[in-house]
Amino acid sequence: MAVTIKPGLDWHYVHPIFSLPGSHIKMTQFNGGEGLFNLRASFEGRVPKGEGVHATWTDFGAPIIVTPGLSSSPGKKTWTLSKYGNPVIWFITLPGEDETKGFHYDRVEAGSLISLGYPSPFFLDLCANGTGGVFRPVDYMNGIACRSNYCIGVSEKGQVEIMNLSVPTNPKSPIPAWQAHMASWRC
Repeated sequence: MAVTIKPGLDWHYVHPIFSLPGSHIKMTQFNGGEGLFNLRASFEGRVPKGEGVHATWTDFGAPIIVTPGLSSSPGKKTWTLSKYGNPVIWFITLPGEDETKGFHYDRVEAGSLISLGYPSPFFLDLCANGTGGVFRPVDYMNGIACRSNYCIGVSEKGQVEIMNLSVPTNPKSPIPAWQAHMASWRC
């Protein structure tokens, strides 16, 4: 399925240390220009102690830049980043889908990275199926990159959700409909 991202949509960040009600990231604005997407987001709720990596999400417009993947192999599907309409709707499709939607922004292979902000350490790995990708915040401590596996997809309520794969979903947070499927595979 295509993942539709609309301005004002809440991205709920499900993390074991996010125990406080209302702690989530709210995407407040999407706009685009030739060469990059622009993302405006604000962090709602207290930033957890020791989680300074989230500072890059606080009230600023961050570019989403399509960059080459670290590796590629034959048989992987190619994704298309597209936009359509006024106001603009951003979406990710497979080639051949939504061909009437208008301008095709860029084409990337599965495994390519979309940088959510610069110099933000957040990256989205596009995966070779139609449900979304794996979200991996990267925290550089003592010069070492520490990675955690996260999922991204559309919940039953139509919200785009981000979830940590290594821990149970917070009971107070929306449960993504794709949770069981996404947790059963890796890119």
